[in-house]
Amino acid sequence: MFIEETNSEFDKFKHFHISERPEEETELIEHFNHIAKKHPPYLLTLGECEEKNLIGENNTRYNDKRLLDWVQSLIVGINDDEMNMDNHTDMTATERHNNTYHCCKIMYLVDQYRTVGLHSTIQGIIEGQHMFVHPGMSRVHALWFLKARNEKIIMWDTNNTFTDKTPLTYEQWREVFDIEDKQIFAANVDGKLIEMHMQEERKDIVGSVQKIREMFNFKRPVLTGAASSELDGWVRRIDVHDDTPGVIIECKDDYVFTEGDLIQLLQLYPDSVTRIEKENFVIYSK
Repeated sequence: MFIEETNSEFDKFKHFHISERPEEETELIEHFNHIAKKHPPYLLTLGECEEKNLIGENNTRYNDKRLLDWVQSLIVGINDDEMNMDNHTDMTATERHNNTYHCCKIMYLVDQYRTVGLHSTIQGIIEGQHMFVHPGMSRVHALWFLKARNEKIIMWDTNNTFTDKTPLTYEQWREVFDIEDKQIFAANVDGKLIEMHMQEERKDIVGSVQKIREMFNFKRPVLTGAASSELDGWVRRIDVHDDTPGVIIECKDDYVFTEGDLIQLLQLYPDSVTRIEKENFVIYSK
């Protein structure tokens, strides 16, 4: 059992820029040890989190239905105004553009996972019957889509969910983020957990939005074959002889394409993965 302790000094939000100012690490260790007494951090797998219903089909935050929400957000915003580094902050202040951006970010991360890997471990904290993942709010969706159950997550345990595990020491926690040529900084989040943040190439992620829209030809995907009724509004129907560019979904044999199948669009990525072969359908861009 871990005991709640309060101390105003350690319960305030505070940054530690340890790459730029290594001398701040001494104070970071003090904050880590204080918080770890009440909310011990564990290095877990996503599979272990799934066993506790913190992710997966028995969870309402991180599951296939949420992935479908992201894909449908992309389709809704497929022909919206261009997003770039100059207007990214203003555009993502609105829910519609923010959701489109995060779907494209998930697609970018899925492709990164397949090609070069994801360099940073996601982090989270238990909130009642759920977990909240940050940093890694988009990565966790990408990893769940890939069903990468062996991937690691650092979890700060607020309600003794993982007391059968051994908590991380500061040295073990710090080693997780010891990645060459990456600037890092830590944040004490109101005395609840310590987040470690790592530099990311946001320019590449923002640039993916327009690339992905172009891959779709700024239109909803085309479906050839049978479809369930809930797909109305999410796909287009065209003449079989129409050689229109964009993303095409072709059903095999008598398969009826479903709304849930739309999440497979997350596998596409411009100039990397332009064809997806599944048992009952094919998705490709042209």
